[in-house]
Amino acid sequence: MYRFSHLLVISALLFGLSQSIFAQSTVCLNDTIYLELPTYRGNIQWQESTDSLSWTDISGANYQPYAFPASETKFYRAVITEGSCNPVYSEGRKIIVTCGILSDARDGKTYQTVVIGTQCWMAENLNYDQSAFGNDWCYDFDPFNCEIYGRLYDWEAVMQGSASSSSSPSGVQGVCPDGWHVPSDAEWTSLTDFLSANSQFWCGGISTQVAKSLAATSGWTEYGTVCCVGYYPVSNNVTGFSALPGGMYYGGGYSSLGNLGYWWSTTEFDATESFRWGLGYGDVIVSHDESIKTGAYSIRCLREPLSVQQRLDLGETPKQIFDSGIPLDSLYGKTWQGGLIFYLNTTTGEGMVAAPSDQSTSAEWGCYGTEISGADGTAIGAGAQNTIDIDAECTTTGIAADLCANASIGIYSDWFLPSKDELNAMYTNLHQKGVGGFAGADYWSSSEDGVDTAWRQNYYNGFQSSGDKVLTVHVRCFRSF
Repeated sequence: MYRFSHLLVISALLFGLSQSIFAQSTVCLNDTIYLELPTYRGNIQWQESTDSLSWTDISGANYQPYAFPASETKFYRAVITEGSCNPVYSEGRKIIVTCGILSDARDGKTYQTVVIGTQCWMAENLNYDQSAFGNDWCYDFDPFNCEIYGRLYDWEAVMQGSASSSSSPSGVQGVCPDGWHVPSDAEWTSLTDFLSANSQFWCGGISTQVAKSLAATSGWTEYGTVCCVGYYPVSNNVTGFSALPGGMYYGGGYSSLGNLGYWWSTTEFDATESFRWGLGYGDVIVSHDESIKTGAYSIRCLREPLSVQQRLDLGETPKQIFDSGIPLDSLYGKTWQGGLIFYLNTTTGEGMVAAPSDQSTSAEWGCYGTEISGADGTAIGAGAQNTIDIDAECTTTGIAADLCANASIGIYSDWFLPSKDELNAMYTNLHQKGVGGFAGADYWSSSEDGVDTAWRQNYYNGFQSSGDKVLTVHVRCFRSF
């Protein structure tokens, strides 16, 4: 949890380049952030920005403290209005979202990280002294340079015996710590494509000019051309990547400390050369070329992609995960808010989970010979009201709807008997995938079909049919989120 109440912004205009220098804070992905002003009079509206220049109101954020989960690096401020007075804007803050501190169990060193798009990168160069493959060095053999810039590795040391990879993810742990991997050329391309697709990372309004957004705010040779990495470096590093000019070891000598930084990929160009990515103090774009494998450059590691279940456990919602490009089918069967996801409205984010196990193997539907008013809904979304209507009019304990209405599973007590279509969604999205521990037998729905009958579904063959309410079959409850 992070609470930000003192928000500082300094504006500067240097050589025609307008730049706002915000105080900044670092938080972990999905941590809860609280924004508040210590004192104000009037009405408050929180705003966000990706570039500190164009601001938009955050929907519903008109109170304080305003709490929300950290998802991406942005700028935040408040606008205060009162009557006919001109609006007053608070000072602002840049909040950088990371995926926590990386601790390398091999030597105890720790590294900052940063989330950029859907990737979690080390925000420092690797400084692990290995001896199993190839060679690695501190620049000028000076351990102090390793502490600042990380080590320089030849490609053999980087790969640790693995073959070239152009896949995404690369699948090559290489010299990286457990749970992390060396990025492929495709993964570096994903990074630069993301930056070029989002204007807050551009310089001069040109989508390819993203070098400054990756470069650290210090350590670079200064250079007097707008949009170059070395021009007014304090305006660098919008991404939080903090790229440093660690130089290189090439042809038997060291060079370019403070001027250039290169980073290996796992993708070879041919038998003797592999692809690298780089920044120079005079660059406006990220360079991409090939280099002889015996050259030594820096390494940035990428975290192994989290599974869908891990992302849910860390607090991302099913809709957030779907919106990130994960197929809907990959969400089904995952545990969320007390049950197994079997339905998601990808527009609203509302969905349904099935109870982890059956509530009965032999329950009647109940009220044979009695028509329950309102309990005939069959569509997705009808099960809750069906259950309420059945429970209100049919007072027999232990029937299917009663079992769900009175179920308490974990911390949740708002369970219902699924409608005909909801029951079929459970069958399709859970049982047919081998998830949920369902029996190959009949299950009740909450959808009444007449005075004496209600809809059920056979989970052996998927067939839905109307059955007498006195039949005793399985019950599986659901809840909505």
